[in-house]
Amino acid sequence: MPIEVASRSHHRADAHLDAILSHTRQMLAVAQAGDWARLAALRGRHRALLDGLSAQASAGLAPNDAAVRLRQIQDANTHLMELVRCRHDELAKEIHGYGMGQRAVHAYRQCESVASV
Repeated sequence: MPIEVASRSHHRADAHLDAILSHTRQMLAVAQAGDWARLAALRGRHRALLDGLSAQASAGLAPNDAAVRLRQIQDANTHLMELVRCRHDELAKEIHGYGMGQRAVHAYRQCESVASV
């Protein structure tokens, strides 16, 4: 591969990794702000960027540069998943509490109807 073509391929691959890292950090900031609807909206682009990674990587990334950026992306994704997991657990508790409340209201109404007889 001529040096000029390799250089352009390397630049495109670098730019692609930079875009993934930037988008991942944006998603992390959105999650930290608790904007879960926006996070869900950003997920589609993130998936598309990640899907395009293998094509860009084969185009000629310098292994050391790629390893550093991939580690940064992985670290941000790990933190993002921790935030999402915590929010999931919070919602599960809220839903459970709501269900308990509904059962309590139902039981109260049953007792009320028996008491009024």
